[in-house]
Amino acid sequence: LAMQLAETQRDLMRAYDRMRNTDCNGWPHAQAVRTKCVRDDFGRLHPPAFSDGCGPIGMYAMIASRGACACCGQAMREANVHTLRWCASAFDEFLEAACEGLDADKARLLRRGCHFASEESWHTCVSIFHEHPSMLSAEERVDWRPVDLSLEAALSSKLRERLKTMAAPLLSLDSLLITKDGALIAGFVDDERGAFGALREAATALGQLVIGGRLTSRPKRLIHVTLGRVLDCPPLDDVQRTHVEHTVRRFNQHVLPARVRSRASTLLLSTVSFARDTVWWMTEYKEMETIILRSPE
Repeated sequence: LAMQLAETQRDLMRAYDRMRNTDCNGWPHAQAVRTKCVRDDFGRLHPPAFSDGCGPIGMYAMIASRGACACCGQAMREANVHTLRWCASAFDEFLEAACEGLDADKARLLRRGCHFASEESWHTCVSIFHEHPSMLSAEERVDWRPVDLSLEAALSSKLRERLKTMAAPLLSLDSLLITKDGALIAGFVDDERGAFGALREAATALGQLVIGGRLTSRPKRLIHVTLGRVLDCPPLDDVQRTHVEHTVRRFNQHVLPARVRSRASTLLLSTVSFARDTVWWMTEYKEMETIILRSPE
């Protein structure tokens, strides 16, 4: 088991390495994400709202939600928030560096094209049971089914019964990354007990058992917190384009890895929440249940 857990951790670290070394030409490749967003009267992109009550539903480790704050100690919550604030500040530095090679108008448009997650929405996905149907292909929508209030209640009860016996994962920061599609993420690895992997496996199995059929979310491999996104990049001339691509490459391969090495950073996930997005990326959400996990031994 120890060898299997170690190999799983190495696989995750290799996945982060591949993301770090991805081709930066034409960055960000955010078209697929942009098409799902809505643009306001000022031209700024926002995540869509799910007004039909069928937003993505699943288990999330919330960092600073109302449920997490009520159930975990203040010192623990503040330590986790402090860690992610430190991570988020690295991306502020990245944007500053990217804008240095642009004229004032292009820099303004690049910043306008960013979406930064609020602290209340910071989370890592444990398992998403169903996406919103608008996020799925026609083929995937065949397997989608609504999770109504009675099914929510049944699933909440089963999740509480099972997950409250499971250990709280202690995640270690492995990577800060600017992804090919413009996401700004903090990538973590599991502890030596594989507590997060066990939590993910148990939650997914219960979702499948209670809801029935095939779940419509892609299987989650990474353990990450998305701190923001660059959704829109203004038209750039060749010099500006080269500068932005070079900045992405420099931060991914040198600046961000050096920052991660400069201090040991962890997240202790003492609670998990059964929740549903009302606005995408947990910008707004409904927490149906917050479950306190067993303290690590």
